[in-house]
Formats: sequence, structure tokens, C-alpha cells
Amino acid sequence: MKPVHLLVLVVGAMMILGPSALAAGATARVAFGKAAAVAQRWQGDAVPVSISTLAVRPDGTAASWSYIFYSPKRQQGYSVATQNGEIVDTGEVTGHLKAPIDREFVDSDQAITEAGKHGLSGKNETTMSLLVMGQSTDSPGLYWTVSRGFDKGDVSVVIDARSGEFSYENQMP
Repeated sequence: MKPVHLLVLVVGAMMILGPSALAAGATARVAFGKAAAVAQRWQGDAVPVSISTLAVRPDGTAASWSYIFYSPKRQQGYSVATQNGEIVDTGEVTGHLKAPIDREFVDSDQAITEAGKHGLSGKNETTMSLLVMGQSTDSPGLYWTVSRGFDKGDVSVVIDARSGEFSYENQMP
């Protein structure tokens, strides 16, 4: 086969497969182990404190997820960014989140399905965050927050990340 024909085939395959590969996305749990391993290499005492995305799909997958870890020893945070389940960026960040999230959590696909059953609405991209809420209370808990915006009438939903059950909703005034 001539090099020009091979080039045309490769470019054509990339044009066909490229968008579908990017559309594949991943749930929050897919790259969690990889992100945790990278954070452990950074600091052996690193614990996960947050998982988030700015654009989750209706099936709970997203092209990118951000994992934040915290080192109690260094009093420092560490961010691990992923794209389609692969690590794409890392770096130290402010260590303002300190409460560790349980490594056993309901994945993003189950959380967004439950949020949809309980009034999630809005016109913007759906965002999701997993973190410990109520840290200054006697009963902190691990929750997914799912939101589609802050316009009047938009409804955000909070899901218990241990049980996967609806916790509460908040409608923007």
C-alpha cells in the first residue's frame, strides 16, 4: 500500500474513532485507583477529600474528573486531573479540604440517576462533587451534590454517597 493511501486510512480512522473515544467518558470511580496511587507517590499519607467534574453526562460519565487529596503531614492539597480515565495533570493545591472521603462510595452513574428521580433541573451543564459535608457538626456525612445551575427555579440534589439514597433538594429562589 502506498504511504499516501495509508495516511488517508489513518486520518479517516482518527476522524471516525476520535470523537467516539472522547465521547466515551468514565464514571468517577474509573480513575480513582490510579489517582490515589499518584497521590500516594506524592505523599504517603495522602487521603482523598474530593472528586468533581464540571460536565457530567446523563449516564454519570464525564470526559474529565478532578480528584483532590490532602496530606495531614504537609498540610497541603494535591490535585489529580483525569481525562477518559487516564491521568493528565497533577499539582499541589491549597489544602482547604481536609476531611477524608470514604473509599467506598456510590459511583457517579448511580448518584446522577437518583438525582434525576428527585427533581434535578436546570439549563446549564450538570456538575457533580463528592465530599464530606457538615464537617463542623456532630454528624458529618459523605454526599454527592448534583447541580445544573443557579438560575431561578433550578434544582440541585444531594445524594448520600454511602447508601445512594436521596438526601435533599435545593431550588434556587
